[in-house]
Amino acid sequence: MPQTKLLIFDLDGTLLDTRSFIVPAVQDLLTQFFEAHQIDDLAIPSTCHIVQALGTPVDQYYRGLLPPAYQHLSPQLHHQGRLTLARWIRHGAASLYPQVIPILNLLYSKRWTLAIASNCDRPYLDAVLETFALDSLFDYHLCIQDRQHATKVDLVHEMLYRFPAEQVVLIGDRQSDIDAGHANGIPVIACRYGFGSPAELATADLQIECFTELPAVLQQLQNHPEAKESDC
Repeated sequence: MPQTKLLIFDLDGTLLDTRSFIVPAVQDLLTQFFEAHQIDDLAIPSTCHIVQALGTPVDQYYRGLLPPAYQHLSPQLHHQGRLTLARWIRHGAASLYPQVIPILNLLYSKRWTLAIASNCDRPYLDAVLETFALDSLFDYHLCIQDRQHATKVDLVHEMLYRFPAEQVVLIGDRQSDIDAGHANGIPVIACRYGFGSPAELATADLQIECFTELPAVLQQLQNHPEAKESDC
């Protein structure tokens, strides 16, 4: 029988080029939020501030957009944010990284089961799946909002339980992805083009500079499971 194979993907900074829309979307969100709450003593965070925490758990991300004196409002900001960002995605503001869909189709044709484990909200993930017609490619997807008090380690553990496979690889761009893979005993391919720093990605098993390198690096991992560094 063919070997069962599972690929678990992160979303932001791995499949979705979040930089393509996140800054104006968050600026729009905060402008409306500050007006609604009559906050006139705060400036909109800088582009660097908005981008640097992408890929962290979503409740943590929204807390980080507010200074300490206003962090009691982060649940309301989070609620408004999940609707605002999903709307921006559905209106065509976001984009996938180059060649993501052809590469996913190639991997699917090679009998890889594809899954997503993300630190994002469910409306955000659903907006991405529907906007880019990814539902037909991914057999399973979980986000942090789906499981109360869960971490990405927990999401990956659940996927391994639901889809027991002989070969599993996790692909992501942040420390939480590496931790989730290694805590569950599976190798991790880090995406250098995402949001993690070189130091953050140093403990990944392999790394890629762009998504198109993924099939070759997966083949390298299959041929040499002990490999720790890409030839890219």
